[in-house]
Amino acid sequence: MTHRGGAELGLAKRVWAEAKRDNLGLLAAGVAFYALLAIFPMTIALITIYGLVADPSKVVEQIEPMTKAMPAEAAKLFTDQLTAVAGASSGSLTLGLVISLVAAVWAAAGGMSALITGINAVNDQEEQRGFVKLKGLALGLTFGGLVVAVAALLLVAVFPATVDRLHLGTGGRIGAEALRWIVLAMLIGVALSIFYWVGPSTRPKWRWLSTGAVVALVIWVVGSVAFSFYVSNFGSYNKTYGALAAVVILMLWLYLSAYIILLGAEVDAERARSAQD
Repeated sequence: MTHRGGAELGLAKRVWAEAKRDNLGLLAAGVAFYALLAIFPMTIALITIYGLVADPSKVVEQIEPMTKAMPAEAAKLFTDQLTAVAGASSGSLTLGLVISLVAAVWAAAGGMSALITGINAVNDQEEQRGFVKLKGLALGLTFGGLVVAVAALLLVAVFPATVDRLHLGTGGRIGAEALRWIVLAMLIGVALSIFYWVGPSTRPKWRWLSTGAVVALVIWVVGSVAFSFYVSNFGSYNKTYGALAAVVILMLWLYLSAYIILLGAEVDAERARSAQD
């Protein structure tokens, strides 16, 4: 047990050292910038897809449990945009919506491309894929991320109503709630594992749930809640940035998220390097 604890501590130290050498903070800042540009086109795409399976006008109410980890100002900025997009959505797949969806996914793929660049840097790899293949990968990952987001929305928003109709009783409801959050965590964890596998120019060994994905998921949840608490109780962004406070807070939250995703990739990369030694 002591030996295992020492090995994990050694891994953590190597990951932290590699993160500093790879300038993970600068990489995360670049990803956060592109993510900020991409988040609102992705919102349009998300509402377009979600509107095919549910009422888009209710998306703000239904997505509320997922935005609780975000700082209040950032969540309001995001939900205001959701409201505007949902109000313009017909909930049916028209030609205009298809064109808007394609344009939104194409724009959002820029943020994914930046994340792929960061993943290559973390893995000490130079990009060897051509422009067409790389752009196709970014588009595929972006669309896959939207599908995962819709699935997460269904778990958060639709699942409780389904459980209510089943009349499972107190024990059944508790079990169903636990299952819902376990499935959601697994969904996000597997999605991260897929990204860590296909993102690098040279693919590592496939794992359904990599160590880095688990680490990133846990740190992201804890870090988001802690950041939200700090902004709500100690931050003075409104006094400093005024009307721009919500944008700054959203940018910082995106930076935190990008850093954690790249840190998870760093964990997997360091484990792979240790296995080769």
